[in-house]
Amino acid sequence: MTQKAIEDLAESELKDNQKAFAIEYVRLANATQAYINVYDVSYSVAKVNGSSMLTNANVQSAISELSKAKFKELSVGMFDFMEDLATEARADIGDFVEFGQYDELATDSDGDAYLDTNDEPIKYHKSWMQFKDKDKIDTSLIKNISIGKDGPHIELHDRDKARKQLIEYTQSMGDNTSTRAVIVDDISELGDLNDE
Repeated sequence: MTQKAIEDLAESELKDNQKAFAIEYVRLANATQAYINVYDVSYSVAKVNGSSMLTNANVQSAISELSKAKFKELSVGMFDFMEDLATEARADIGDFVEFGQYDELATDSDGDAYLDTNDEPIKYHKSWMQFKDKDKIDTSLIKNISIGKDGPHIELHDRDKARKQLIEYTQSMGDNTSTRAVIVDDISELGDLNDE
């Protein structure tokens, strides 16, 4: 949190423990644990009193101001989150891997092709896949990469979940229906393109 936010909190009319609670709550986003850290009480007491502390208008105001300061300090706002979600919603596995198929002749130990009942060479249909070089991709969209007994595995963040969160956010924006319509239409078009 910024120095100014801390100074503003220090000058507020809150008691010292309430100020400490506000800071801990913003840090942890957990009222019970914040209360335990400040007041050194049992979990059961903190569960009740932590929730009660959040109903205090002055404490709420302090938490709100500290949260805003924290977002500014991190240079992260809701539109940054929206941009991340939109990027996740558009992610395409083809941006991260190359893959294809090829035919391979079935041969004996001498290299001679096995023939079927029509005297045609027997072919195996094989597939291949390889990751693209990390310098050529946006790795922030990758949730997990592993190599197991079945070969390499790459997992992206859940596109459907990102789309759902985008829609929920636009609905929470209130009556700004034009913005919501554009975002929802764009998401729908993405879904149609990826289903083709």
